[in-house]
Amino acid sequence: MMGIRADGNRFSTDVVMTLAKSPAGDFYVLAIRDTTSQRTLQEELIQASKLSTLGEMAAGMAHELNQPLNVIRMSADNAAMRLERGAAQENYLQETLNGIGDQAAKLGKMILDLRIFSRREEHSDKLNFIPTEVAGAACRLMRGQLNIDSIDIIESYSESCRAVQGSGNQLEQVIINLLSNARDAISVSIRKVVESYESDVIQRSCR
Repeated sequence: MMGIRADGNRFSTDVVMTLAKSPAGDFYVLAIRDTTSQRTLQEELIQASKLSTLGEMAAGMAHELNQPLNVIRMSADNAAMRLERGAAQENYLQETLNGIGDQAAKLGKMILDLRIFSRREEHSDKLNFIPTEVAGAACRLMRGQLNIDSIDIIESYSESCRAVQGSGNQLEQVIINLLSNARDAISVSIRKVVESYESDVIQRSCR
């Protein structure tokens, strides 16, 4: 809950209502506690966790960003060579420019996802968001890291998903954590299978 001080400033609160008994009769006690410092510390911990997650995803994100950059570079180089030879037809140039535009839009989307995820979120930031869009952004951020481990993400969303009010940023962090945990679990399972297979091979060769 949010409270308002005498000077008009808002602050975070916890409200507790208890039933008290006395010789004069029962009565309720309402206690309001200022939790601003507690919420501030919680926000700092969440921000530190997000920055740590971004550090872990750096290699995968670099791979994801390099793909459209390479397509843009090769498309631009091919168009330049055709122009030098006088073999650049209008249709080819239009298709090449459209492709470059699509790749640039893809880059912009990934950068926007990073900016939204990494920004500091205030505890009062309760906005309307669509959960499936948040889930899609989380998958885009994690896809590069999972691809490094040869893990694919299969997404399937309801078309009738409606907007909800809350913290989309925190939901995204939860989904990223779940994907990271799933990746670790898959990696451990694969390692155990490989170790078991290698052990069997060694035992057979020693017989």
